[in-house]
Amino acid sequence: KPPFPIMLIMPLVAIWGVKAFNINTFALELSALAAVTVYLILHRLIELGWIKLNHSGAIWLTVLFEFGTVFWWLSITGTVGPFSQVVTVLCYALAFLVVLKKGSPWLSGFCLACAVMSRPNVFVLWPALVAIYIQLNLKEGKVDWRGAIKWGTFSAIPGFIGAGLLLYYNFLRYGNFSDFGYGTLNGAAHIVQNVTNFGLFSTFF
Repeated sequence: KPPFPIMLIMPLVAIWGVKAFNINTFALELSALAAVTVYLILHRLIELGWIKLNHSGAIWLTVLFEFGTVFWWLSITGTVGPFSQVVTVLCYALAFLVVLKKGSPWLSGFCLACAVMSRPNVFVLWPALVAIYIQLNLKEGKVDWRGAIKWGTFSAIPGFIGAGLLLYYNFLRYGNFSDFGYGTLNGAAHIVQNVTNFGLFSTFF
């Protein structure tokens, strides 16, 4: 598994010990924080006039996100895979909240880098962050390309650093920069066989 979720756990295990630390409790805390972040995103979108939703609707939509989707199941499972997905959702939600609040591109990029180091496939969300920056800074309908390029560059740097560390982590584990360990999954036989035959990024899936 990618390293960032485990990096979050390690200091807590060091403080309280393996037996005292409860990953379920920690996952639920992060899940609750993710739900708060989702609400804050919706609240900001309402402020900007980008969505036609009242604050009561934002609360109900947040409740549906937390308890009406697979996210709740991920939060209570207590195993490494689902836990890493909870961390991923929290991190990229924070990345979006930062840009919506017109925060630092470094901080937004750092949050997305943490998400990438939890689930590498979410790197594709970076253009959406840049698009939000562009939309927020339109002047009389015109794009501030200079500002967009500057913001995009600064926000991408943490992501490149995170991706580089992740690739080096792969090399340390498997002797291959591009091996994320999916080839050694102990999963259902037909899934493993399909991964072997077609690779992870195939239109077959």
